[in-house]
Amino acid sequence: MALVLGPHILGARIVVDGRGSGRELDANRKKSVDLRGAFDSTADAARGLTGTLVGLAGALGAGGVSFGLGQAIQNAAKFETGIARIQTLLPQGQSAVRMYGKEIEDLARRSGTAAGDISDVFYESLSAGVNPARLSGFTDSIMKAAVGGFADPKIVTDVVTSAMSNWKLTAGEATRITDVLSTAANIGKTTIQELGSSMGTVAPIASTLGASLQDVSATLAVATLKGIRTAEASTALRAAFTAVMNPSAQAAKLAKELGINFSESAIKSMGFGHWLEELAQKTKGSATAMGTLMGSSEATGLMLKLTASDGVTAFKSALEQMDASAGLTQRNYETVMNTWERRTAKMSESFSRLMRNVGKAIMNEIGGGPEKITSRLDSMADKAEDIVHRIV
Repeated sequence: MALVLGPHILGARIVVDGRGSGRELDANRKKSVDLRGAFDSTADAARGLTGTLVGLAGALGAGGVSFGLGQAIQNAAKFETGIARIQTLLPQGQSAVRMYGKEIEDLARRSGTAAGDISDVFYESLSAGVNPARLSGFTDSIMKAAVGGFADPKIVTDVVTSAMSNWKLTAGEATRITDVLSTAANIGKTTIQELGSSMGTVAPIASTLGASLQDVSATLAVATLKGIRTAEASTALRAAFTAVMNPSAQAAKLAKELGINFSESAIKSMGFGHWLEELAQKTKGSATAMGTLMGSSEATGLMLKLTASDGVTAFKSALEQMDASAGLTQRNYETVMNTWERRTAKMSESFSRLMRNVGKAIMNEIGGGPEKITSRLDSMADKAEDIVHRIV
């Protein structure tokens, strides 16, 4: 059974049979125009790129494995570029390959995720200020949350680093953050992906007011149970917090009449949950009162749902579940990793790793090959007009 190495590179392809070794070089030349003299030197250089592959076929045997030479080199080059991106963020003297190359490939193999996606997480995390010494463990937490929550790793990275920045948390608390988000996704009609895409809308003002990550996550979860979409709930909560920070004259007057401490300091001192209970008790479900306090229809609608009796109960229950959520990210990850789809994804990534390593070996063997071919192609391009004149 043949091991086929393709696709065509500069008109050449190599076919290697596992029972022996053979080579087929097929030049794609137009019958009507013979540019043999112009292209021979370039084709010779291209053929040199494939020479070391004959021995590879013997090592692999007649297993019928087929892969593209160009794809192998492309995979290796893409991985190399991903590592180079990480390198640009490291202090001089530190090597991204030595520090993270193996960790990226190991994590890709364990999670069945493309190594390129994981190197992107490493890069984005470093960009967000994660300590290089904590990067491998941090990325492991991100990938477990992404796999277990069926989410884009980049979005999970963004929401976790945003939470760290706004609530002054550390990289060592990444799993705690993803446990909270996973709980919110379980409680509400939302996902980690949606929470990650929406959290940035409200996180800065929430943390300024003293509302915690758990407060915000619980609010968004309950809001989605009440029929508000995650993104809309996030926008509405930001509007509510803005109303508290900068109350209108009418809102300040009504709050005083009702005995509500409607201020930033109140949420900070009481905690968002207790402040929400007081708001529920004093407004007594009045849409008019809530509208005056909040000022916008979005904020009013959200706060009416949260301060209803079942809303307050649901909010408290969500907070309790978040307090007891340790280990949820890991459990979700293990559940998903046991599925056939993820198991075959691991197999696919192992094959991708083989291709990367083959491509890397070829690139090392080639050395300056691309530059030589580029130089010859440039020379041919400069002489293209003369070549056409000679033929025509």
